Parts: sequence; structure tokens; C-alpha cells
Amino acid sequence: MQTRTLVGFRALHTAGVRPWDRLVSFQPRPQRPSLMNRLGLYRSYSFSSFLSMEEQIQHLRRIRPTVLRFVPSRLRAILHLLDYRLSEIARPRILITSSEVLDDGLKRRLLADLDVELFNFYLCTEFAVLASDCPEHEGLHVNADQLIIECLGDNGEPVEPGQPGSVVVTSLYGYVMPFIRYRLGDICTPIVRPCSCGSTFPLISAPLGRQDDVLRLPSGKILSTINLGTIMKTVDGVDQFRFTQESLHRLVLQLVLLEHPGEERLAEVGKRVLEYLGEPVRFDVEIVGQLPEDKGKFRRFISKVPMPHSTEVQE
Repeated sequence: MQTRTLVGFRALHTAGVRPWDRLVSFQPRPQRPSLMNRLGLYRSYSFSSFLSMEEQIQHLRRIRPTVLRFVPSRLRAILHLLDYRLSEIARPRILITSSEVLDDGLKRRLLADLDVELFNFYLCTEFAVLASDCPEHEGLHVNADQLIIECLGDNGEPVEPGQPGSVVVTSLYGYVMPFIRYRLGDICTPIVRPCSCGSTFPLISAPLGRQDDVLRLPSGKILSTINLGTIMKTVDGVDQFRFTQESLHRLVLQLVLLEHPGEERLAEVGKRVLEYLGEPVRFDVEIVGQLPEDKGKFRRFISKVPMPHSTEVQE
């Protein structure tokens, strides 16, 4: 059995997955049945994410998984057809997210509908499971017996604890194709405190965003978009949001609402965003019914402004 398979199995077991569970995932390339599957243990059903939403719903209704692995934007598309009542076709006890940030709006809807525990896995193609959640939910445990994760600042040195940095990964078992300080382009924050679960594996935050998700201002200054997400966490009633930089002089915030937070609250958001930008930029808010995916993933920030070759990002 491959090492990455064993690491993935450990992450699932830590999340509470047991031999009698039925696990369903939708992936671009469905996996073949494993030895465990053929023995009737840890039954895993992998289906193509290119199936229609109706076909995916049929599979969920037929299998009724106890564990569901999903990309948040894909699950949202399914839930939209079910009036956000997943319980009508399945009642999983564990939901595992990966590849995207699970926004607070979708999280609230899931918890309102199901008695379920949410876990987050940090994955990438090159290394499979980099880090994963545990039942204490105090951060993601890095698989430190397989790889080294560092969060670097603009100077190429590790950031101070509690500060976000660009993720680089060094594999400890890449004999054929070594990866040494391989830059993923994600932004995470190292966590120095030990986890209450007792594991000695180091902790990092879930990815906060992409390194190339930056704002370019008229003066040439470059800003991180992480603080924009922090501002939006203070706004109630938001299901989804997306910032789009249309030009150097215009930034648009699109909102999908569960309930309207009020004009005064939206005006306060606009004030805080403009204070963060610190330059004369037009800021517009649009209320929309739905936000589409971008290249197969949901993105909270999209820039239509070409970036210069050399930039220095400021937090």
C-alpha cells in the first residue's frame, strides 16, 4: 500500500471514520475500489465530479453516505437543487471539505439541517494530504513524518508565529522526484501551541487564500486580500461574497444574502474597505442571486488587472 494512501487513511481515522462507514466523494478522476472496499471495510464510493447535479443526487440518495467528502462550491450546487436540505437524501455524520474555504453561510446551513461534524483536509496533487483536522478543531495537523511545511514571508524567511506566510513544502520521501521548498502559492498561518488532542504533529491554519490574490492600487502599491475576508466575517446574513477588481480604480463586492444586513451595515463595510485601501478607488456593492465558479473552483477574489513582474505584497 502506498505511503500517501496510508497517510490519507490516518487522516480519515483521526476524523472518526470507521470500518462500517460509507464514504462518498466526487472527484475529476474517480478512484478504483481499494482492497478495503473489496473486503467490505471502509466502503468508499468515488464518482466523477463531471456528472450532472441530478446524477450526483441520485448517487447520494442510493448510497446514503455516513461520510461525505466534498468541495464546498460543488456541494452548494447540489444543495441549491434540494432547497439546502441534504437530510432529504442523506444524513452523513461527518463532512470533510477540501480544495476551497468553507464559507460561514454554507456552514451555518449545513449545521442547521444536519447533526454533523465538519472536518477540513489540506490537499494537493503533489503530496496528497498535507495536513488535516482533528476532533478538537484547533488547527490542521501537518503530516510531519512525511513532509515539512514552512510559511515564509516576503524575505524568504519563516514568518513569526501567528503571522500568515506563503506555504512551501519539502517531501521526506520523494526519492524519484524530490520536492524541496516547493511553493504551493497558498497562504497559511503557523500555530505554535500544542493541540488539546495530544498529537505532537505541528499545527497550521487552514489556507487563508492564494498568494496571487492581491490588490493592485493606482499608486502601484500591492495589498493582500486576506484583510477583505476578515472584514466580511463581521457581516451577518451573508451566504457568499466575492471581491472583483475591475480596474485599478474600481473594486466590486458581490453578495449572495440569506438576509439583508441593512444599509448602515453595508455602508460600514464600504468605509472599512476604503480605509484599508487607503487610496481613491471606487467601491461598489452588488446584491446577486448566485455567484458562479471560476475554472472549477469558487474564488472569493478575482482580479482583472494585469500584475507587474515584480511585486511586494503588504498585509
